[in-house]
Amino acid sequence: MGGHYYAYIKSFDNNKWYEFNDSSVTEITLSEVKKAFGGDEDVGTGYSRVYSSFRSNANAYMLMYRRIDPRNLKNLPTESIPESVKKVLSDEDGQAKQKKAQEEQERDMIKLKIHYEGQEKPLTIHKYTQFKDTTKAAADLFGLLTTNDIKDVRLRAYTVYNELPGETYQGREELTMDQLHFFYSYYSYKSMLLEIKKPEETFTDWNPYDMLFRIHKFDAEKNAFDPALSIYVSKNGTFGDFKAEVEKQLGIPVAEQRYFKEASAWQPSAVANEIEASDDTDLTRLHFSEPEKLYVERAEPTESAAPSPFKSPAFLAIARIRNTIEVKFNLPGKEEADQKITVDKNILLRDFKKLLEPILGLTGEEFKIKRGVHSHMELVTEEDSLADLHVKDQSQLIIEKGRPLKEGETVYTLNLVDLTKSDTQTFGDLFDITLHEQRLVSDVKKEIAQRLQAEKSITINPEHMRLRDFSNTTYSRKLGKIFPDAQTLKKAMQSTYPKNIAVQDIGEPEPAQDEGDLGIFVQLFKPSTFELGPRLDFTIHEDSSSAQVKEKLAKKFGIDPANVGFVKVDSFYNWTDDFDLLDVPTMHWNKPTVHYTTKDTIGDAFMARNGNLFLVRDETETLKELSKEEKDAIVKEANKKKHAASSSSTNSYTSFWNRKEKALKIQAE
Repeated sequence: MGGHYYAYIKSFDNNKWYEFNDSSVTEITLSEVKKAFGGDEDVGTGYSRVYSSFRSNANAYMLMYRRIDPRNLKNLPTESIPESVKKVLSDEDGQAKQKKAQEEQERDMIKLKIHYEGQEKPLTIHKYTQFKDTTKAAADLFGLLTTNDIKDVRLRAYTVYNELPGETYQGREELTMDQLHFFYSYYSYKSMLLEIKKPEETFTDWNPYDMLFRIHKFDAEKNAFDPALSIYVSKNGTFGDFKAEVEKQLGIPVAEQRYFKEASAWQPSAVANEIEASDDTDLTRLHFSEPEKLYVERAEPTESAAPSPFKSPAFLAIARIRNTIEVKFNLPGKEEADQKITVDKNILLRDFKKLLEPILGLTGEEFKIKRGVHSHMELVTEEDSLADLHVKDQSQLIIEKGRPLKEGETVYTLNLVDLTKSDTQTFGDLFDITLHEQRLVSDVKKEIAQRLQAEKSITINPEHMRLRDFSNTTYSRKLGKIFPDAQTLKKAMQSTYPKNIAVQDIGEPEPAQDEGDLGIFVQLFKPSTFELGPRLDFTIHEDSSSAQVKEKLAKKFGIDPANVGFVKVDSFYNWTDDFDLLDVPTMHWNKPTVHYTTKDTIGDAFMARNGNLFLVRDETETLKELSKEEKDAIVKEANKKKHAASSSSTNSYTSFWNRKEKALKIQAE
């Protein structure tokens, strides 16, 4: 039901509950009503627990009721309804009738999309319009009747995705669109194709049992193919029948015809396949699809079987067609990609840049080429072809001035993490830095420390610096894997492009040096005061048992290991406080998140991942009983933090989930 509001209402006439969901009203049980208030405490495991963090989006948020009173046990008499309410109801009823009449009128109209020589225009006509008048209206859309007689215009069915002409309605022009089974559709148009012929020509009759072929004849003198010629052959015919029709229309003797069919998407490395079949082969056995596009060249009878198709001039011409792509790009300093260049998709990036140099007025060392609508990933490997770099026909490239990256280099975005600040200020953008992927993390820390001091006046001892993977998107910010000093950047990084690195001063040498070390966060919950302590770094190996986790937590917080309790916060975003403080005592303390594993480890049983948040408490500490005022104060403070987060540009994802209700105007008489 997400995405809109609905209501549960109890009838005073029969004491039954009903669900009002837009125009749909259905009877429901009392148990279904009760589920609107949160359901059972145990919300499952794994992803169901993650999804349950959004329970507030499914729970009832408003209760409207009547006081128990004899006057409220019956429906309100009509004469007792205020005039202002009657007027609203009358206006709504009038609008509903007007809308219904308009919809009925629209259902009498047929929506067409007329196609003609690469253009398309919409046409709406009444269902009782005769087909001949529809043809005339379609021709008028393109101004065809100024130079053509209506007898030389034909309107026929058309399938857009494969450009296949269909039924012609010949001999039924006097029938209405309704009689021809054209129906109203609110969402879509019926596509039709306009055809024009010369006065001395005759339209080809449409036969549903014929198959359409589009044949491209190779012109040896031009070393190119002629425009496609449409040829119809019976689907029940043979390959010999097809070749005879081609000889009739193109003048190539049957014995000298050589055919190629473009390779399918399942053959990405292939160009075309030669069609080798005997003349008595049924067309149905050749698995042609309609309309089938074929290429034909004239070959000497002795050549048709001997030479390799790869040496055929027609085959090489097909290869040129398939490999040719048009690429769009911008001039440096401009956003609009208003430049175009046609190239072979197998051209190397190095050679492609040379083609762009005179257009841009820059050398290859003075500009960068990027692709991608949002990420703008730079194309780096000059020995790769455009095809290898996933540049396709109509791809849009971004050209920027500046030194291009060398192979192995990557631009990383640095973000400063400070746990002493509030959630809305925890992350701070620093700067971009170009680094080689084979550099050791320990060396990178030294360079980052130097730049922080020089550019931001921030002092961090490289030995106390923590680098970790960082996912920074519109709706979430997640801290990931910690980078061990001895690893290279390539091995340490786990995120895809763009590359974001979180920088943090942990005040001590990096303890996480093993591949299985997890960097999580812990907060102490004080039951006696009902308060949470500050969020702290905590490093633990993923294979640590529950006892080992408790022992390490005990040292950090000064609690007896036997009394340590901990729980993983089911936060979809890992970092955000999307749990309520009032819910903390009833969380699943010391209970594994996953029940189907036999391993009692924090990585398996508790599904601990880098960046997760765990709450810790002393199990022997007595829980404080909160007064109503204290509970209200906690809720007020939580709402204040949520409001601060939603209004912060660094947490724009929070506002995505906030409801935006409008004020309800209530008029009393």
